[in-house]
Amino acid sequence: MANGIAKAELICDGEKITGIVSIDDAEVEHGVKQSTIEGGIWCEATSEYGVSVEYVIPTVSRFDFLKLKKSPGTLIIRYHGGKTRTYFGVQPIKESASKTDGKSAKVETWELFATDRKDS
Repeated sequence: MANGIAKAELICDGEKITGIVSIDDAEVEHGVKQSTIEGGIWCEATSEYGVSVEYVIPTVSRFDFLKLKKSPGTLIIRYHGGKTRTYFGVQPIKESASKTDGKSAKVETWELFATDRKDS
C-alpha cells in the first residue's frame, strides 16, 4: 500500500486500542471463474476482507479482542505518506499463539474479519 505504518488503532465501543505493531492484509477475491458448457465465464464475488494484526500485550489494561464479537470495531491504519486504510465491522476469527523472546514485550496475533474496507 504505502511506505510503512505511521499509526494503527482499533476502535471498539469508543475505546481506542493502540499497540498494533504489524498488519498483514488477507487476499480479497473480486470474482470467480465458472465453467459452463460454452467455456469459462467470470462471475462477481462478494468481497470479504481480512487482516492479521500483531498486538503488543501491555502490562496493564490488556484489550480483550473477543469484545469485538458483540460489538464490531473499526481498524484505522495510517501510513507514512498520508494514505489511510480503514476496516469496518471488524470481528475476531482466530487468535494465534503469543510470542516473546525474553527481551521485548509479549506479542499476540489476531486474524480479523471486516465487512468493508476503504482506502483514502
